[in-house]
Amino acid sequence: MRTNPSGSPTRWNPCTPIHVRANLTEAPPNAPADLGEALQLVADATGLTFVDDGSTSVIPSTHYGADATGRPKPVVIAWATASETDGLQRTPVDAFGPHELGRGGASARVDALTGHGVYVSGSVVIDADASARLQPGFGPGGIGVLLLHELGHLVGLGHVNDPTQIMNPVLQPTKSGEWGTGDLAGLARLGMTSGCLKVPSGRVTVL
Repeated sequence: MRTNPSGSPTRWNPCTPIHVRANLTEAPPNAPADLGEALQLVADATGLTFVDDGSTSVIPSTHYGADATGRPKPVVIAWATASETDGLQRTPVDAFGPHELGRGGASARVDALTGHGVYVSGSVVIDADASARLQPGFGPGGIGVLLLHELGHLVGLGHVNDPTQIMNPVLQPTKSGEWGTGDLAGLARLGMTSGCLKVPSGRVTVL
């Protein structure tokens, strides 16, 4: 999603747990299980640790996470409609069409001298109307595939053109919830194998 001036990817400090809260008020019945499995698959591929801080009523906006005082907010993963947040561009007409089904991203503290950032907060918003029409689980066209894609953004992955990868922006009806080789290579660079990071001080900025 973002690279530092040195060319290294902006990432989370893998030696500090990432605290997560979920807003499942508008989520389908299978969402808790699918979200838990998706987080575990991200953790397995990166070495990052996610800590469940329980439920929340927060629906993140695109500015969620920004804080001039520098106090990082927990990651929020929420189901919502386009009328409830600017985090979704529009309500999908077709669950497999070229519409935004969700949005994930992170906020960082950026070192004022070097320009290097470390993610410290973030959010994922899933379109509640679209997810209600998706199959549960991680089979082709399942909600698990969508969750993996948006969580990929949360931890720092960007889009790719290869349609076989989870990080391709189109939810193909035939794509199942298995990381591709490119996905895994990117996740490895963003995780524990790249070592611990020192988090800069200062305000938290949405990148």
